[in-house]
Amino acid sequence: MNAEIIGRLSASFDDDDKQDLSDFPTAEEVKNIARVVKQKIAEAIYDLTLETLRKQIKLGHTRFFVDVSEFQLELLDDAEFDRVLEPTLTKLKELGYVIYEDHISADSFGFEAE
Repeated sequence: MNAEIIGRLSASFDDDDKQDLSDFPTAEEVKNIARVVKQKIAEAIYDLTLETLRKQIKLGHTRFFVDVSEFQLELLDDAEFDRVLEPTLTKLKELGYVIYEDHISADSFGFEAE
């Protein structure tokens, strides 16, 4: 599912690339694209978490770890990192899950139904 999302994002940028391969995008264009993509990444992480949760519930688990390494979050600054995870972590907390705060990394995060 996530590969599909990332693939669609890449395809949309590939279409832009075909327009004129000889020019670099402006810095402003890059910032605008990055802003949109980060929102899409936040949505993809939310979807991945839901998918992981559903799979693990079917196996009888109450502890969950979500592998987010495919999103290369280590390249984000701290504020951006927090922004892409915030929607998912906030929703989990609202639903009563305990977030393993000391295990949140660019590669994964965990939570538990206590």
